[in-house]
Amino acid sequence: MAEHISLQHLSIKEGRISIDGMGTSDELCRKFIAILQQKLLGMECHGTVKADKGVYTFHMDGSKREHNLSGRENISGPNVVGDAH
Repeated sequence: MAEHISLQHLSIKEGRISIDGMGTSDELCRKFIAILQQKLLGMECHGTVKADKGVYTFHMDGSKREHNLSGRENISGPNVVGDAH
């Protein structure tokens, strides 16, 4: 079976992004979210993957990182993809 990702919803507005989609495996969905998190520089992103009867769906939200008074980015930690179940 060929691996693929299908986007169901993509919204980019006022420094925020929201993506919903489907993939052929849990691993592929997580890999896709991780790639997006790396590519969206200056954004704090969080994603989840869910499995239901062999159908894998994912959701990711992101927004621009806030800067504190010292000019450093306010980073709370690494981006992590949520649990599958």
